Amino acid sequence: ACKAWWDSGDSKYCLPVAGDFRRHGETLRNWIWYKTTNCGSFWTEEECMREFGAPARELHDAYHCELQQLSRGPHAPPASCGVLDQRTYVDY
Repeated sequence: ACKAWWDSGDSKYCLPVAGDFRRHGETLRNWIWYKTTNCGSFWTEEECMREFGAPARELHDAYHCELQQLSRGPHAPPASCGVLDQRTYVDY
């Protein structure tokens, strides 16, 4: 799935598909299993990580790190856009 952001420049990037991930998406499966088992379906990712701390954060970050590496990220907006919320564009 490719995404095109911003109005100019090299703003297009493609997210990996399931077959691109190591061991058929093991990091995503681990994160989903942990979240489902411990947090249920009503909690957000942030609520789950706040409640369960380091174990949840490690699984979450492992998945997002692999996702970012495969899509050659992070994909932050150009500095000229003036977007200041760095929490949205985390470099895992």
